[in-house]
Amino acid sequence: MKTLRWPSARLLPLAFLPPLALALGACTPPPETGRIEDPYGSVVWHPGNWTVVWSDEFDGAADAPPDPTKWSYETGGWGWGNKELQNYTDSPTNGALDGNGHLVITARAEMSGTNAYTSARLTTKGHFSRTYGRFEARMRLATGAGLWPAFWIMGDDIDTVGWPSCGEMDIVEESGSNPAAVAGSVHGPVGKGPPALDAPASRWLEVPGGSDADFHVYAVEWDADNIVFLLDEVPYMQITPARRPLWVWDHPFFMIVNLAVGGLFPGPPNATTVFPATITVDYVRVSARAGDGGAGDDAPSDDAEPSDGGGPDAGAGD
Repeated sequence: MKTLRWPSARLLPLAFLPPLALALGACTPPPETGRIEDPYGSVVWHPGNWTVVWSDEFDGAADAPPDPTKWSYETGGWGWGNKELQNYTDSPTNGALDGNGHLVITARAEMSGTNAYTSARLTTKGHFSRTYGRFEARMRLATGAGLWPAFWIMGDDIDTVGWPSCGEMDIVEESGSNPAAVAGSVHGPVGKGPPALDAPASRWLEVPGGSDADFHVYAVEWDADNIVFLLDEVPYMQITPARRPLWVWDHPFFMIVNLAVGGLFPGPPNATTVFPATITVDYVRVSARAGDGGAGDDAPSDDAEPSDGGGPDAGAGD
């Protein structure tokens, strides 16, 4: 267990929580939702020893697609359950390597079918999924009203049990109208349904200098009975079975990285939004705890002391 001070970010007061994002296009959300306003206060964090088991450093020629053995493009312009405005394409003008070790996703204001915008959405579904571990990405996000970048993981049983019963973790998402703040979130059912109703929990946090100005590392460390969200190695939110008795985060999850335009969460672009707009991904890595490939010797225990995070609001909300 490790107790940290808060060197680079602070939690936003709960009064400033904006309306929470829906399923980021996972599927059409149910007509009603539950809402957990406060994701539960103080954080117990066990840094552990990690071994990388999957990674993409995005090495390759400029304008090349990302490794097709690791990623697939998801395409379409049907709104993705959130009334999004973009058509996701597999064009290198929307998603490609830059030749300098990065993946760049570019949203453009251009007609594509009936959609006024194009962008890209990449997923490891069908290539890689995993139960437990550390999922992380080093990214520079976007700025501009109506832009909605995200790096997130989704339960790989979504095609059989549906959303939100499959579970979801939004490792980072941002509303481009306020690049000074990012959020980590979980989505899961409040009841078994049908239909299962979503009970999301989210924590917003300030990023000094803005998430669009420089790269930051966004991560979750996920064990059998514990999920901790981190920004630049500082933990800021924790989810446990005691806090979420209907626990669906116990099976393989695949990864998604995308840049949406418009939708229920950020609203539409406006005259101030500059296109093309980009997000840049330096790397994506998945690691296992030392010992057993999942919740090993360093796994969290209920008798550890909580961290107060050191910030004025870091332990607030209980």
